[in-house]
Amino acid sequence: MNSAVEILSPDKFSLFSVREIVESRERAFSETRMTAIDCVDDLVSDEYKPKIVSNVTFMFTLWLLRYLDESVLTSKFINGQRDILSSELEEFADEDIEDYCRRMGMNIDFDVEREIFSVPFDTFIRNNTRISGEKYRLSYQPVDKGIVYANRDVVIKIAREFFVKSAFRTVENISMNDVVDVFEPYADFISSMRILYDQLKSSRKVDLGAVDSTKFPPCIREYVSEMKSGVNLPHLARFTLVSFLHKTGMTSGEIIELFKTAPDYNEKMTVYQVNHVTGEISGTEYSPPKCAVLKSNHLCYMGEDTLCNQEWLRHPLQYYQIKKKHSK
Repeated sequence: MNSAVEILSPDKFSLFSVREIVESRERAFSETRMTAIDCVDDLVSDEYKPKIVSNVTFMFTLWLLRYLDESVLTSKFINGQRDILSSELEEFADEDIEDYCRRMGMNIDFDVEREIFSVPFDTFIRNNTRISGEKYRLSYQPVDKGIVYANRDVVIKIAREFFVKSAFRTVENISMNDVVDVFEPYADFISSMRILYDQLKSSRKVDLGAVDSTKFPPCIREYVSEMKSGVNLPHLARFTLVSFLHKTGMTSGEIIELFKTAPDYNEKMTVYQVNHVTGEISGTEYSPPKCAVLKSNHLCYMGEDTLCNQEWLRHPLQYYQIKKKHSK
C-alpha cells in the first residue's frame, strides 16, 4: 500500500518520543535528528527544498520549529510538505486515498461501484475555504443528506488542506516548556539559528558586540594565519573570510587593512572585492558558506575542536555567535 506523510497523534508521537530521539545514539534516531537539523538550517538560510520525510522526522521537525518559534519558517516547511503530499496522493489508487484520509481522521469513503467519494458535509466545508478554483466549490458538488459527493481531485485538495490545518494545530499544541526542556542539548543550536536568521534578513541587523578574534572558528583563524604567513588563499577562503568578518561587525576598511598582509595584495582589487562582498557595490551582503561547503573544498580545520564537532553545527557564524554568548 502507498504511504504519505501523516500527522501522528499524541499517543503515537509524544514528549517521550521526542526525548528518545534526542538522547538515543541509534542510527535511525541519529538520521532523524540530522535530517530535521538540516531542514531547519536550510529554512533559516533560505535554501529549503521540500523532500519526502518519514512521519517521525516530520513530527520531530515540527517540534524543533516550535522551539525556533519563527512562524514564517514553520509555514514554509508545512506548505512544502503539503505540496509533496498532494503530488503523492495524485499517484495513489482511489482505495489508498480513502485509506489515507481515514488514518488522518477524515471519514471519507470511496464508492467502488459509483467511482465517487463521499465526504461529510462539515469536513468538506472546514477544509474547502482556502482552495481556489470554481470546480472545488460546494455548489459544484452533489450533496445529499449531509454528504458531499466528490471526485478524487477534489478529495485530494480536501486532504491537503486538512493536513495543513492539522500540522499548524499540532505546532500550536506543543508546550514551549516541554520544548525547552527536551531540547536542552540543542539550546545553542536554536539560539544561533535565531541570530543567523536575523543576520540573513536585511531588515533586521544583529549587534554581536565588539569583534573578538579569539572567538573565531578554527577555519577563520587558519585563513588569517596563512595569509599573514605569506600564503595566497584560495578564492573561496578569501570570500569566506571577508563575508565572515563583515557579518561579525568588522568594517570594510578594517577588512582591507587585514588583507594588506597577503603576499599578492593589490589595493585596487582588494577594495573592489571587499566592497562587493559586503554589499557596498553589489547591493547584496553575502554570507559565509556553510561548513559542509568548506569541508567539500578542503577548507575546514575543525580538528578536535569540541564545538566544531557538534552534530548540529552548520555555519562558521554559529560558532562565533555561541562563543560570544558564553563569554558574556
